[in-house]
Amino acid sequence: MRLLIIFLLFAIVRTQQYPCSCSCCNGASCIPIVLSTVYAQSCTTEACLQQCRASYPTICQATPPYGQTIAQCISDNIQQYSCQCNCCNTGSPSCSTFYVGTSIAYTCASGSCSISCAQQYPSQCLNNQNGQTQGTCTGLITTTTTTTTSSTNIQQYNCRCDCCNTGSPSCSTSYVGTSIAYTCASGSCSISCAQQYPSQCLNNQHGQTQGTCTDLITTTTTTTTIDPWLGNTCSCMCCQSGSDCSPTYVGTTSAFQCLATACHQACQIRYPSVCPSYYFLGQTIGTCTSSTTSGTTRCACNCCGTSGCFNYDIRTNEGCTTCNSLCQSQSRCTNTYQVTQTCYPNNTKIFHP
Repeated sequence: MRLLIIFLLFAIVRTQQYPCSCSCCNGASCIPIVLSTVYAQSCTTEACLQQCRASYPTICQATPPYGQTIAQCISDNIQQYSCQCNCCNTGSPSCSTFYVGTSIAYTCASGSCSISCAQQYPSQCLNNQNGQTQGTCTGLITTTTTTTTSSTNIQQYNCRCDCCNTGSPSCSTSYVGTSIAYTCASGSCSISCAQQYPSQCLNNQHGQTQGTCTDLITTTTTTTTIDPWLGNTCSCMCCQSGSDCSPTYVGTTSAFQCLATACHQACQIRYPSVCPSYYFLGQTIGTCTSSTTSGTTRCACNCCGTSGCFNYDIRTNEGCTTCNSLCQSQSRCTNTYQVTQTCYPNNTKIFHP
């Protein structure tokens, strides 16, 4: 009799809990392993995440880039939508798509359907230089499926990722970060965001993902040629991890005018990979540190390189000790092998080799 009561109590407690799926792994770029179902007190991602970590303490603790812990509540009465998948994999991100099949999403949106199609047909619905995926919501249904995909590089686009994981497919999204896609389309960016931020950018009954293409990523090639000197030294501090990031020193450049706005633009041109043009991607702070027309100290510089020797003046308010580094960093010579400078502090001449 006592055993029967214990069994009934256990069954009652179990029915008051919600089943959660756990997929976890440790290590950079690892592939999550699907683990046995656990049970949480509420049907939310956070509750399931806590239960997965408690049930599997050795494998479900890591977060990107050190691993992945993905938890989802498995609920029965959820709204699901049918998606039509038009894809191509013929060697170009601008190839002509064709009907591949159907898949299932938790919101009736192009981005959600595109993610679902890429997961349902990973060999046909690509999101890289060899093809593209276009998912279209066709109507409300019931049933579900999921898998994973990956990508390489060629012509690439920046994507802004706005996501939420607060327990509903209609939750309010917020900026999470950026990702890269191979076509400038909402569907491609949504797939890329979901892959880049798997624990924050969901595509199920607990959240949603909105990927927006912002611009084409231009590949920059570095050469030893030095940009023409524009007359005023600018110090550049930049960061590119969102509008609230903390800028750090990245180097110097020159501008036509000794103004913050001129230096700001010059820094973005000189360091395009770290000094973003869009505020939501990060911050660029350009500060004019010396001018050819102002400053109490004049540094008379001379450089010699493969293209000959040049004389050039730099003015600063920081004294003679900075002349050597200023002449070196602002050398007019290509492949400089010798720089000398003469300092004139308040009209007094001091020579430095």
